[in-house]
Amino acid sequence: MFNSMSIKSDLFPFFSLQIF
Repeated sequence: MFNSMSIKSDLFPFFSLQIF
């Protein structure tokens, strides 16, 4: 989950639900 920040920028709407 370390790359989450880097990927979050690309998949903000997709990862935002997984992280939050």
